[in-house]
Amino acid sequence: MVSIWAYLFLTKKYIPLPSIYIFVYTAWIGFFVSIAVLLIVSKKNLALALFAAGIMLGFFTISPYNVGMKIWETLIDPSIVLLAAAMGIIPLIGGALEISGKMDDLVNNLRIGKKPFLMFSPAMIGMLPMPGGALLSAPLVEKGGAGVNPENKAALNVWFRHAFLLIYPLSAFLIVSAKIANLKVYTVLPYLLPFFVFTVLLGYLFF
Repeated sequence: MVSIWAYLFLTKKYIPLPSIYIFVYTAWIGFFVSIAVLLIVSKKNLALALFAAGIMLGFFTISPYNVGMKIWETLIDPSIVLLAAAMGIIPLIGGALEISGKMDDLVNNLRIGKKPFLMFSPAMIGMLPMPGGALLSAPLVEKGGAGVNPENKAALNVWFRHAFLLIYPLSAFLIVSAKIANLKVYTVLPYLLPFFVFTVLLGYLFF
């Protein structure tokens, strides 16, 4: 609701109050419908579920013509195409490491226990400034997590990749957030350290 009022103020557009409420209620209905579509379709195919949920939300918030235009603009946007290409290449890197045996060498040469390995391997990959790092750390977790069920492997991969970003000074999220708040990164870090310790502890205890 606040964002809508901010939009109207900044653009100097004055819309009758009932129209605003209709838009808000329609958007919320679309949100819940799209979540339902996402949950149902994701049982079959996650990519299709994300696409269908996005389309459904679009139909509830903008016109069908604009939905089509947004899809077309996305498909021809060079930055989106390059990002998709990068995301497609990352699994190939993991596959090359697996086929060449380097993945086994990496896992075997790390003289640490299974639990520390599952904590730190996704964290180290997560510190690399690259899109889709979870796709690269996933094979490491898969290889080192023998006996761990797939759901926990996926959760470990995501959890510890992002936990360490709280205190990583080169994290884009941390740099941008500190800049927006007009603070220095190293001023923020001591305040984030307790949350980092708590996050790692939760991951260690529950996974």
